Amino acid sequence: MRILFLFLFVLSVRGQYDKIWFNAQDSLIYFFEEQHIVKKTTAGRLVDSISLDPIPEKYPDYEPAWIDNTLHLGAKFGGHVYKVLQDTTLRIDFSFEHRKQSQAAQFVYNDTLFRYGGYGFWRANNFFTYFDTTTSEWEYYATHGVSLPPEAYNGISQLVGDHFYVLGGQEINLNSGLLATYIKELWRFDFSTRKWKNLGRSGFDPRQHAVISKGDKMVFFNKDPEQSLSALVDFPNNRITYYKSNLINLYTNHIYQPFFWEDTLYSLKEDRIQKAIYQKDFFITPVKSERIYFDANGLFIYLTYFVLILFAVIISIFVVINYRKRQAPTLVRGGIRCQGVFYALRPEEEAILRFLYAQKQATNDEILSQIANAQLSYSQNSKRKSDAIIAINKITEQLSNKALIIKKKSPKDRRQTIYFLTPNILQQS
Repeated sequence: MRILFLFLFVLSVRGQYDKIWFNAQDSLIYFFEEQHIVKKTTAGRLVDSISLDPIPEKYPDYEPAWIDNTLHLGAKFGGHVYKVLQDTTLRIDFSFEHRKQSQAAQFVYNDTLFRYGGYGFWRANNFFTYFDTTTSEWEYYATHGVSLPPEAYNGISQLVGDHFYVLGGQEINLNSGLLATYIKELWRFDFSTRKWKNLGRSGFDPRQHAVISKGDKMVFFNKDPEQSLSALVDFPNNRITYYKSNLINLYTNHIYQPFFWEDTLYSLKEDRIQKAIYQKDFFITPVKSERIYFDANGLFIYLTYFVLILFAVIISIFVVINYRKRQAPTLVRGGIRCQGVFYALRPEEEAILRFLYAQKQATNDEILSQIANAQLSYSQNSKRKSDAIIAINKITEQLSNKALIIKKKSPKDRRQTIYFLTPNILQQS
């Protein structure tokens, strides 16, 4: 009977894992058991078994990380860091369980373990900490610039190259300590400049989806079993593409702790690794594709530049027009000014010009009425008029190679002559 009970006990615990983790660096799956970490291939073949000696405090409540080709475990509640060797579990930190970054995003950048955000003591965080191997303690990671994401936790985050993306997050009311607004913005941190940038507001709500990383992209599966759309999110290119999928629902008992390796989704079912079922055109034929976020800040900057450029163009046009006006022949009091040179006009010449400017065109008698001298005969006044027009045209021909005042016969009375100005030669001040 004892042997039978022992056999049943072994069967009951066999294959029950606290968690699994796929390490893309060595393409192996790590099974976290009670006292061991078992390494297997995606085909389920056993590769190695690592003893946990001693077993970390509050194990397995840790996030795995691959640093310097070695498995590390970072405590979810903050502080403790373990290095997992072949036969030894070595705690390498001098930290304490501060519980300030619960549910923080943990990632490795340049072989350094980072944590971002998290929640603790009725307040969410918006800062980075990193594990300093020289002090063996968690240190604050200083950033530059004045733009910072809101204090929020439990958002979707991903490291792509030198950029760390954060989408969404739950804010905490600082007065009551209760949940407040859910942030729908996408922020990007650039490790090369240590600056944050608000990329814009997103209409995509990640809370409605289960999230699995897939290389530099992320796959979102809708939690609603009646919804068959899955989304492939590409943060760097601001693109979300939807696909129609018949994937087994991630929130049933049939699929457990899924992960992507290349274009295949693996999951743990009972004690076996299996591949998820796809439609043949999954990731091939998209249903629709759209932007993840609307870049309001970028649009504001572009509009600002546009307004500034438009203003500069208007100013330039105004300056050019004024310059051309100053360079063009201009009728001023007593004569014509052109490029700083003054050409004097006799009283009758100026009177004829101003009258034609006002009337647009005038007959011979109308012009004579403007310059007639009662003490002179009609012939003498006509000669004064003709001499004045010749003098005016001589000046404008010298300045623009065109006669300013031209004449033609009236279509109503061929005996009558009509005088008018050639356009765009002389302007009036």
